[in-house]
Amino acid sequence: MKTWMFVFLAGALTLTACGRGAVIAASPEGEWTLQTLNGAPLLAASAINATFEDGKITGYSGCNSYGGAYTVKGDGLQLGEIAITEMACLEDGVMEQEQAYMAALSNVAKFRLDNDRLELLDASGATLLVYARVEPFTGDPAALVGTEWQLLTFDGSPLDETLLFTLAFTENRYSGLAGCRHFEGDYQAGDGEIAFPMMTMVEETCPNADDAYWGLEGRFTDALSWARHWRIVKNRLEIRTSRGEVLVFTALR
Repeated sequence: MKTWMFVFLAGALTLTACGRGAVIAASPEGEWTLQTLNGAPLLAASAINATFEDGKITGYSGCNSYGGAYTVKGDGLQLGEIAITEMACLEDGVMEQEQAYMAALSNVAKFRLDNDRLELLDASGATLLVYARVEPFTGDPAALVGTEWQLLTFDGSPLDETLLFTLAFTENRYSGLAGCRHFEGDYQAGDGEIAFPMMTMVEETCPNADDAYWGLEGRFTDALSWARHWRIVKNRLEIRTSRGEVLVFTALR
């Protein structure tokens, strides 16, 4: 279960138009994925993102989810309290990177928007964070009903070529196979949005399963628990998680 702590960010984002091609906008609304943190790229296989929408900022900071409110006043944008979950990640450097990201957010005073690039700057104009706009996903939830899919790739590569990972949808329920064990639960879908809030494993165990299998099952089912966006393109279902992972499925029916 996720628990929440609160971090107060006192900085304000001021709307500016600096440099050729910069665009003055009412706010940095949209979904963004972080490219550089304090001028450096992110750790390999890590992801950080932010979404500004309807007066709320939400995102994934590399290990935890975070969220809060923002308000636009004239040419400024004020960040209020930011809530962040308190999970621990064991990968080298991930927690330190997350702490650096939250510290950078606390020092933000301005933003610069240039097409699909968003820069957050401190009061002196130094760039702290650079984001790229995330491609929006759209889709009619009715298109999911009665379909079944087999996983092709997980972040561009097969999760495992010897195991089968599937996902099927009825009107309000989903089910599938995670290599050995079956799973099921309720799902929620909107226009390009999807969530699998609860998952039940049908079998209690998998005979002769080793640590490698449990790792693969956990990676797949954990990714579904973080699912946020979906779309169907040319008989392929794409699911993008809040952590930035992309699962691509091919149609079985």
